[in-house]
Amino acid sequence: MAVLKAISGPPKTHGGLRNTIEYVLRKDKVKDGYMDMTGPAPETLTWDSVYRSFLEEKEIWNKDSGRMCAHYVLSFHQDEKITPEKVLAFGQEFAGKAFPGHQVLMAVHQDRGHLHL
Repeated sequence: MAVLKAISGPPKTHGGLRNTIEYVLRKDKVKDGYMDMTGPAPETLTWDSVYRSFLEEKEIWNKDSGRMCAHYVLSFHQDEKITPEKVLAFGQEFAGKAFPGHQVLMAVHQDRGHLHL
């Protein structure tokens, strides 16, 4: 069973948004390319392309001040029999139900003893 955790203190600046995106997409955490993005998304997911996509949407909707994004972690227990592919699929389904119509960046982190998204 997954545990959902909200990361407190959402970024309120463009730099904070960029740092969050850079962290989520770090190559030492994301292995084998298990990442995706809902909503308007660039063809290739890099921290720069995702950052620019988020900023474009913020301009369109006049949401370029205050909280820049929300950051959540879905974690699975180390003994849970789940693959990175299934974690990403779970995240995609969750994002579609919890945040319909919004941009959501997802990346499976495999840098610890348990998978988390």
